[in-house]
Amino acid sequence: MHINNLSRSIVGIQLMGKIAQEKGLSTEMFLEGSLLDPHCLVDDRSDAQTQISVGQELRLIQNVVKHLGHIPNLGLEIGSSYHLTSKGVWGFAVASSLTFRQAAKLADRFYALTEFLASFHLQKEGDYYVLEVSCQHLPPEVRHFVLERDLAAWVNFTREMRPGGLPFMAVELIQQADSDLELYRTLCGGIKPQFGASRNAIFIDKGCMDLKLSQADPSLSKMYAELCRQHIDRRRYKGGMSGKVREIILQNKGEIPGVEFVASRLCMASRSLRRRLSEEGTSYRAVVDEVRQSLAEEMLTLERVKLEDVALRLGYSEPSSFVHAFKRWKGVSPAQFRRTLSMV
Repeated sequence: MHINNLSRSIVGIQLMGKIAQEKGLSTEMFLEGSLLDPHCLVDDRSDAQTQISVGQELRLIQNVVKHLGHIPNLGLEIGSSYHLTSKGVWGFAVASSLTFRQAAKLADRFYALTEFLASFHLQKEGDYYVLEVSCQHLPPEVRHFVLERDLAAWVNFTREMRPGGLPFMAVELIQQADSDLELYRTLCGGIKPQFGASRNAIFIDKGCMDLKLSQADPSLSKMYAELCRQHIDRRRYKGGMSGKVREIILQNKGEIPGVEFVASRLCMASRSLRRRLSEEGTSYRAVVDEVRQSLAEEMLTLERVKLEDVALRLGYSEPSSFVHAFKRWKGVSPAQFRRTLSMV
């Protein structure tokens, strides 16, 4: 499931807003253009059940960067305040995994619940596991901040899962070195990152992936994993006409329906449906594309499901067409995607 189709917990925004205000940013400037009520930041009743959209979160980050972007390592400071306990069932599921390897597989499976904006990809390279972190899909002005915030939060999570977290062998970052490197050294366990690299990557000794976690409990992890699956279904962003279209498509188990079928279910002409979707900044094809990607990732986690069956379920007449589309979505083939899942 793509993050743009999910709502977000208010908890992370409250933490970010608190630190931003401590740095001198007023509530009005922080919330500018987000359509959020100031009470969402101070109301004690606000918790993980209060949701905002990804678009609103990006607007808040843009406000922070615009007014406080001159502060070195601000993203690191904010990300370091995030904790697994604030991530609900996803946090408990990850923390109760047996090893880092199992936690990584579960975290990737339910990535949509992490509320990260950066994308994380773990792969094996020689004697190391390499975690690549990318923000290229985000607006340019927020990439530096989001990389710092999400990377710091990820490191914090690993240290809460096991004292010391995952020992880093090396760290590469695309950005140039800041004047204050102390927070980066602390983040990286004393290692000085290589700045100006071609990618954002953390090198981890492959043996560390099988370290037992402090709160390991396989039965609890399995229970929380099922709750994560249910939680994703509940938190899928349902707003507007695109949400209604997405729901009808997902309810149709046989194949991906055409726009005429969906329009008839909504008691409107297909032209009217297309116009309504256009007003929301999307299209029927874009919604179908998102649903196909979501279903493809879910079905490919099941080893017994053949590639041909996945392609057929998603409405592709030839597996090759599905492979081409999947590479466009994920940057790798379905087979490579499956190998990555089995590797971690």
